[in-house]
Amino acid sequence: MNNCGVGTDRIDESETTSERSAVDHTRPTAAPVPPQLSTRRPGALPFEVAGAAAIVIGGILAAATAHNPTEHGTWSVAYLVLVAGACQFAIGLGYATLSQQPQSPRRALGLAAVFNAANVAVIVGTVTGQTWLLGIGAVALTLTLLVMLVGIRGAEPGPMPRLYRLLIVLLAVSIPIGLVLQTVRK
Repeated sequence: MNNCGVGTDRIDESETTSERSAVDHTRPTAAPVPPQLSTRRPGALPFEVAGAAAIVIGGILAAATAHNPTEHGTWSVAYLVLVAGACQFAIGLGYATLSQQPQSPRRALGLAAVFNAANVAVIVGTVTGQTWLLGIGAVALTLTLLVMLVGIRGAEPGPMPRLYRLLIVLLAVSIPIGLVLQTVRK
């Protein structure tokens, strides 16, 4: 009998049933997840869930307004999908993965809640023309981004931290631009 059991389909007739059952027939296990991802990724969950939900809501809104698109409807879809959806997913995952300490579920949930409340304020303030609400949302969003930027201080150098920081900076720069555009429109 071949002791390694690899590539053999024949059963040695001299083996007894008890000998065959004693052979380990388990499959090789998958490679373990690196500790950095396995211990830090749960902190991304609130961002991932909310980001995915925003993308779905944006898609539903796009479908609902496709026959009669409006400026605010089109902008809302883009904002939901890009900022509240894809960017939130990316920055939440980046924050949870790149920060020096694993994020507690409570902290991650709190940051995601503020980020999403800020996005709701930005959308509602823009669509209704309530500049004060847009301003509150913009300030809350900027502060959340700042906390998430500072939170990865000390991350290992490499392309991922640079991409993460670039995404945060692009979002932060777009906030005052959006405020000016909304104010000028009035």
